[in-house]
Amino acid sequence: MHDSIKSLLKRERRLQLTLVIVPIVFIIGNLFFVQSYIRSVDNIVKANDVSERIGTRTIDELWLLVHQQITISDFKADNNIIKVREQLEKLKQKSKTSHEVMTLNIALRLTTMLEKQSNEIIENLKAEAPVATNFELMNSIKNTVEITDDTIENFIGIEIGLSKSRSDNSKRLVVVFLIFESGLLLFNSYAIKKNNRLMVNEIENPINDLKKMSDALAQNHLEYRIQNYPQNELGKLSESMNTMAEQLNVLMAENALKQYNLAQSELRTLQSQITPHFIYNSLDAIISLASLGELDLVQKMTYALSDFFRISLSKGRDFILVEKEIQHITDYLTILKIRYGETLDYKIEIDSTLYHYQMLKIILQPIVENAIYHGTKLVRRTGMIEISGELITNNMHFYVKDNGKGIEKEHLAKLNHDLANGLSSEFNEGYGLFNVNKRLLLYYDNKAKITLDSTYEVGTIVHIVIPTNCIEDERH
Repeated sequence: MHDSIKSLLKRERRLQLTLVIVPIVFIIGNLFFVQSYIRSVDNIVKANDVSERIGTRTIDELWLLVHQQITISDFKADNNIIKVREQLEKLKQKSKTSHEVMTLNIALRLTTMLEKQSNEIIENLKAEAPVATNFELMNSIKNTVEITDDTIENFIGIEIGLSKSRSDNSKRLVVVFLIFESGLLLFNSYAIKKNNRLMVNEIENPINDLKKMSDALAQNHLEYRIQNYPQNELGKLSESMNTMAEQLNVLMAENALKQYNLAQSELRTLQSQITPHFIYNSLDAIISLASLGELDLVQKMTYALSDFFRISLSKGRDFILVEKEIQHITDYLTILKIRYGETLDYKIEIDSTLYHYQMLKIILQPIVENAIYHGTKLVRRTGMIEISGELITNNMHFYVKDNGKGIEKEHLAKLNHDLANGLSSEFNEGYGLFNVNKRLLLYYDNKAKITLDSTYEVGTIVHIVIPTNCIEDERH
């Protein structure tokens, strides 16, 4: 008995010693890879900055020089080419492998070529050479800039490969560490298994059921129902999904009795609220947040998604309060804000006097969706969606403004022309926008309208006018 206890204590001391030594060895060994990885990430960030600077900034600056909108002395004193060279030199000093250095040397030689070409422009300007001479030279500079940018992209690819390799080495050390530590952590196995079972039963299985239901609904199997769901936020979402499916059956039957255009518009609008793409992304985001322990965000996103579906249905009513419509778009933007983080921001400023008026539901959400997916997602800056509303005489005026890609003048004129044609217009693009326009015209006749105002590369404003005194009681 004594020997057995002694042996047990000896093994325990060994395990404790291992628990102390292994982390120290792991940390020391991992420091090298972590530092290398950080260096690679830093190089990637700086190389991205160089790539942005060498592109349109350099071309724009040289065009300003060609058109003499900046002086030669100002250009020589401070220009993007000089800054790019300085940044490339710094990157070269921090680079360790021959492949990195060779790639940066190529980029530096191309930068030297750009300097020579810019000096040629300066000499042409001093000699008052024909403008066409510098225009031809600018074509050559554009090619050089493109090659330089490609070279920097190659360098970024090298750094990504190095960071992955270093990250993999660090992961292998983590695996070794976990193998040594697992023997001392066996007593946690029961708690871990219990927690896993809880996660599977309370989160994973319900989400899988929701994804299966979204698949079924996407394939028009509207009879599909979730039978068992937990008593938590996902349970509320499951209940809302079942309710939505029930209401969809009712709505589809009612729509079949309406005129063709109204039936098509209403059905597509309701189906667009349960597109698998939106549901998949939202549910995947919930899973990711749950695995990271972000339970507050899980709850917030789940409630927003549940409320989004509830307002979309509105017990089969076509008209809802403006306050509910604003809540509907707030839920939608809340979900996207959690998913996209700092790349998306929004502001909603609706005059409170509008809140108690009735309006046709699901008007703003497709417009905001267009603004995001065809506007702000196409630019590098932080996407900003601004929604405002005011009451002017007997009309409600809503504005959806974005700082996205914008629309070119000719295309903008065509879109406004098609919107003005109303129900007679046929369209192959801008589906959400034209669908909303047709629904407004079907319910409000020509008293409602949508117009666009846009500046290319700056942003777009969608102006929606809805009357307050043109709602038939039977449609409430």
